[in-house]
Amino acid sequence: MSKYALLILTGALVALVGCAKKAPLTPAAPWADILDDSLCFFTAATDPNGLKVQYIFDWGNGDSTTTGYFASGDTACYPRSFPDTGTFHIRVKARNEAGRVSKWSDECLFHASTPPQLADTVTGFARWAVDRWYRPSVTVMDPDGDSVSVKFIWGDSMTSGWSPFVASGSTVTDSVKWQTTGRHVIHVLLKDKGSMVNPIAGAKFVNVSPVAVLWYTPDSEELGSTGSPAMGELDGERVLYLGAYDRTACIWTNGMSRWTSESNQAIFFGPSLGIDGSRLYQVTDDSGQIYCLDTRTGSRVWSIKLRVCNCTPTIGPDGALYVATPYFTQDTTFVLKLQDCGDSAHIQWRVPLSLVPSEPGYGVAVGANGTIYAGCTKGYTSRAGITALDTNGTVLWQDTTHIGRTDWLYAPVIDSRGRVIIADNDGHLLCFNQDGTLAWSASVSVLMYQGGVTVGYDDRVYFQSDDGRLYCYDSDGHWVWAAGIPYGNASMSSPCALSDSTVLTYCSEVDELTCFSWNGDVLWTFSIEDSVGETPRGRAPRDEGDDDTTPLVGPDGNVYLAGFFSVYCVAIGKAHLANTAWPTYNHDNARSGWAGRQQR
Repeated sequence: MSKYALLILTGALVALVGCAKKAPLTPAAPWADILDDSLCFFTAATDPNGLKVQYIFDWGNGDSTTTGYFASGDTACYPRSFPDTGTFHIRVKARNEAGRVSKWSDECLFHASTPPQLADTVTGFARWAVDRWYRPSVTVMDPDGDSVSVKFIWGDSMTSGWSPFVASGSTVTDSVKWQTTGRHVIHVLLKDKGSMVNPIAGAKFVNVSPVAVLWYTPDSEELGSTGSPAMGELDGERVLYLGAYDRTACIWTNGMSRWTSESNQAIFFGPSLGIDGSRLYQVTDDSGQIYCLDTRTGSRVWSIKLRVCNCTPTIGPDGALYVATPYFTQDTTFVLKLQDCGDSAHIQWRVPLSLVPSEPGYGVAVGANGTIYAGCTKGYTSRAGITALDTNGTVLWQDTTHIGRTDWLYAPVIDSRGRVIIADNDGHLLCFNQDGTLAWSASVSVLMYQGGVTVGYDDRVYFQSDDGRLYCYDSDGHWVWAAGIPYGNASMSSPCALSDSTVLTYCSEVDELTCFSWNGDVLWTFSIEDSVGETPRGRAPRDEGDDDTTPLVGPDGNVYLAGFFSVYCVAIGKAHLANTAWPTYNHDNARSGWAGRQQR
């Protein structure tokens, strides 16, 4: 080896020996944070030689921990829990691969306390709908009074991140929208201001499916009704109006109440919403009173005393109200046309439907051309009849031939051809042309309930019966099918025709929604009680023959139901009403009562 080479080698050895004598720089004071849902302590140090370094933590209670090696300058972490509460003076030093050790860092004064807890379980339904926002809540408590932060983890990977710190006793809410059905789990993590973490604070399993209850009103508010809700809009937000036993109520479509208006009289029918959305019209059963409410405040504007009014007021294209009633104290049934005059109402005309003691049917229908249709029964001494009038009250035609002696005539319904369909409780289904001639009739072997019939796609006629099944007749009055599981003496309502040719029914006796295909197949049956997870409290026993609410399908694709003590919002996918003549009476969103009105 040459003298020159030996000199170079010797210099290199001296350089290496000199570098190895240099210790790492003093680490930064350790700090605490959460990593992978665990309490960790972090630090970092630089080695002048670029060597890897390891860290020795002194936990301030006689314990110490030596970590593995980290690259020079990289931030290192070490998970640490404290079995005892108290204040700990934590420091750290670094040691490089050559064994050189730094000085101790500044101390971290850490207060180990009791981890935060949940005051109760994670709130939220156990069943939810796909593609709908789920909003669970937790109430947090910290035994030491520290403020608390919450993290929701929606499965293995989705997380909301840590919430802002809130005071102990506060409630924190977050939201998630699942795009897949099946069983999903929510994990809840907590940490307090002192960085104490509770990684297993709580968990909740949620079964996600296409159909689920999104919300329901508290039973204590007793907002249920046998009448179907009406939907309107206030300040750009959709609202529901419903007759709730002895009052009329307005609620937002999230279930929160806006106002209630006491009637002090029993209400069994849903309200009608005026054409411009500013007026609501309601009838009371006990007194036969019809009154007008301001939709924004619920204040009463005017009222008119009638005798009996077994229907929802029908609103024609001209904005006038039509009802059938034994006017004041007379036993003769009249059709009344009422005009809303602002602070009062004026009866423009009244036309008798019979000159013998009679009772009105369950409502009036108004066609797109303005023709008014109403029926009345005449007991067993004479036959019942249906009458057509123009907007001036002139009788266009009357039929007392084809309808037999019956106790009740149900609400007339108008199909897409302008024909009027009416049924009685003796099992007769009749369809009249616009000129009063009989288009077809059918004898039904079951009892139809007073919710009436529905005209669906292609002018098919649907109705529910006392055996709980759905019956379908074609546009010429021919029987097509009867489907569903008989419930016995079930109390039913009008079916709801959807835009995809399916039909939706509801039976409150078993708290079930059922969806039927065009061919009568049961596509699905959904139990509201099972979804909510409890039986509504204080449910009154049903009387035989009581009506159910007809499902109301909103533009948001959700279904709204008025049960006995609660209003329910149910997601069934993106449902939309069929573009047919139904609903024409008593069941459309605006309660227009006449064919062809566009949905709001």
